[in-house]
Amino acid sequence: MPYREMERVGGRPRPEFWWNAPPSDVSRKVFDHAEQLESDQRGMYQRFLDYAVLYDPHDRMGYYDSIDSDTDSYVADNVVQSAVDTAASIIAKSRPRIAVNTDGGDWSTQRRAKWVEKYLECLFKATDFYAKAQEVFLDACVFGTGVLKVTPDHGGKRIKVERVLIDEILVDQNECRGREPRHLHQRRIVDRERLIAEYPEHEALICDADDAGDRPERRVR
Repeated sequence: MPYREMERVGGRPRPEFWWNAPPSDVSRKVFDHAEQLESDQRGMYQRFLDYAVLYDPHDRMGYYDSIDSDTDSYVADNVVQSAVDTAASIIAKSRPRIAVNTDGGDWSTQRRAKWVEKYLECLFKATDFYAKAQEVFLDACVFGTGVLKVTPDHGGKRIKVERVLIDEILVDQNECRGREPRHLHQRRIVDRERLIAEYPEHEALICDADDAGDRPERRVR
């Protein structure tokens, strides 16, 4: 695979992973790995698109170039959507709170625990955590897996919580059979102007980058 170039050492092939590559080659090897992985597992990503259309016949997950006219027919009773929405309304509407256990703690520890609980409650509200968690639950019902991404925003000195479509996640299924994967990647479609505004020093590279339409074709069936 592109992220492992076989290098002969002492007459035996040794796999060279992207994280062992020179700093100048890391980005190229990561992109090569991601493209090869998406191509090798295109059947799985095709199923994600099929699942999305089963839930909503007009949902293409960003693939607008491969729409069959037959899929635009009117659906009188969508059993899949009805079952998923019912499960989401019953299960995902609850808003569990985090409790800090202080069994055996003194008064100072208990007071600190109360402040931590208040902080977490405010953090959940500030990040709109519960609403995004409900969306992720819906994704899990439709695709089998939902992803909630929690990252630090160092510039804003805050925590960011965002829903990520499983279609954006790239991970080698063979690598994580029975164990945690060593690495996974996220790729998403981003507007050029937005990237240029965020990284003005790389404007030339962003303008020369391939279009999102160059991804492997998937068709609605």
